[in-house]
Amino acid sequence: MSTPAVPTEDHVRTILGSVMDPELGSDIVSLGMVRSVRVDPSGEVRVRVALTTAGYYLTPDGQPQENLPIWVIVCAASAISLGTYSGGWRIMRTLG
Repeated sequence: MSTPAVPTEDHVRTILGSVMDPELGSDIVSLGMVRSVRVDPSGEVRVRVALTTAGYYLTPDGQPQENLPIWVIVCAASAISLGTYSGGWRIMRTLG
């Protein structure tokens, strides 16, 4: 009985090229989300992948943008403030 061949890092990256990010609609390798691939001589594979976050913003042409538009920040801060003002104070008074 022969032992299975140990995969190479290139083989693992090729296979990961078929894994699609559901939010961005492209494979995780071409998006640059695969940070590292390690294959031990025993055949154990370790893959480090950067995950997308809810704060990730795409420009209209689909390119990533790290800085959120100011209107998003203002709307989020307003929603948090209104929520705290309307119901949060009651909870805080109850908890002491």
